[in-house]
Amino acid sequence: MKLSRLFAAAGIPCRLPDREITGITSDSRCVYEGFIFVAVRGAQTDGIRFAADAVRRGAAVIVAETEPEGLRVGDTEASVVIVPSAREAVARLCSAWYFADAVERGGRRPRIIAVTGTNGKTTVTHMITAILSAAGYKTGLIGTVGCILGGERIIAPDGMTTPAPENFYRIMYEMYCGGAEFIVFEASSHGIAQGRLAGLPLVGPLDVAVFTNLTPEHLDYHRDIEDYFQVKARLFTEFSPATSVVNVDDQYGELIAAMCTGRLITAGVRDDTAAEWKAAEREFYGTGGVGYLLSSPDLTLRVFCPTPGGFTYINTLEALACAIAVGVDPPVAQEAIRVFYGVKGRIERVKTDATKFAGDVFIDYAHTPAALEGLLRTVRAFTDARHRIVLLFGCGGDRDKAKRPLMGEIASRLSDYVIITSDNRRGESAWRIIADIMSGYNINTPHIIISDRETAIRHAILEAKDGDVILLVGKGHETYDDAGGIKRPFDEREVVFAAVNDRYRIISGR
Repeated sequence: MKLSRLFAAAGIPCRLPDREITGITSDSRCVYEGFIFVAVRGAQTDGIRFAADAVRRGAAVIVAETEPEGLRVGDTEASVVIVPSAREAVARLCSAWYFADAVERGGRRPRIIAVTGTNGKTTVTHMITAILSAAGYKTGLIGTVGCILGGERIIAPDGMTTPAPENFYRIMYEMYCGGAEFIVFEASSHGIAQGRLAGLPLVGPLDVAVFTNLTPEHLDYHRDIEDYFQVKARLFTEFSPATSVVNVDDQYGELIAAMCTGRLITAGVRDDTAAEWKAAEREFYGTGGVGYLLSSPDLTLRVFCPTPGGFTYINTLEALACAIAVGVDPPVAQEAIRVFYGVKGRIERVKTDATKFAGDVFIDYAHTPAALEGLLRTVRAFTDARHRIVLLFGCGGDRDKAKRPLMGEIASRLSDYVIITSDNRRGESAWRIIADIMSGYNINTPHIIISDRETAIRHAILEAKDGDVILLVGKGHETYDDAGGIKRPFDEREVVFAAVNDRYRIISGR
């Protein structure tokens, strides 16, 4: 693509002589002849340090926030474009690289739905995708558990909730070329704060933005909860969604609702909620799911969802509001939710052999205090009082340390037996993390510390009593463990199956 056309489509002023551009990257190691290298400033280092290396590899243009030095390498010298934000620039350039043709032709572009919030993003995006697919729309999904188009998985290389721009817009383009009519994605606070969404207007109109809830999270990255909130709110104030669906049971949802300028749909479950879309006559069926009467100014609908958990009320309510807002017939949406059995790693029941193990094992991604408390209260509601809730959990390393004692306190208050273990310790000591958790733990609640997660899971299974409900919390959909910066394959389901078989052999003597 010609440099002039690329920068014009991206909306970035550029007076350089025109030439052919062969690619865009913010990683100097990925530069080839004719590339644009965008020098992004990160938490650990500034990309400007690698500008000369990018030139050696063939970069034609350096985009940076300050003038780099030493860009002449032999007879080669790259041109420089100075921008206010390199992060936003790389997003706009990547988006223009893929979507400039579509914009210039004025042809079909996908409709975009973004979901943000602390908890519930993954489940709500999957629910919306299930409804749209049931209505006959080819739908792309980008989020924490991967990228899917029309039921087929697309590989997402970086594993981020909202991928880096080089991947984000490439994936969207693959979905567009694959016929996607809608693209649904999780908008993380990191993704918004780091400008990854800056190229979104070129992809297509933001039809709907959904807000789930806000509780303290990522405070190792954001200054405080107010900063975290302001970042989330930017999805609604800067990107002008045609429709906003907002959970006003949440105090921050009320603030976001007041900021919205387009069509606003408020949703809520509380009996005293001022929401337009309400979940009335609520019924809880334990592990069988939930039911309620959806009540809104224009619609009354009896809803059932087989996904267990109190959070299913608001999740389904927002997913239904979103899908119906973009044109899905209510009965179609109702039926899609009726057969929605959940998302991998979200209160996922591990199907063990009942003849070998007389208990239940669930895997869940809960990794914030609010998510852990919500999970434990949900499980308590469907657990027989004669049986124990056995919680196995840890906290991630090199992440928000303030939540560790809070999660320790919640675990000891709402569980009958707790196994404290590791969970992606990364560069930290597992014992340091466990000590932080234990600083908030009430030691009167029975517990054991087993730092090795596989050993801890085996302990939970081998020592289980009949009827125990065992919760393996923190990893959810992840099938790896990150220790010392090295990711090794680790699937909790496989550990559970092996432990159940070992337990059966020990007990039966076979």
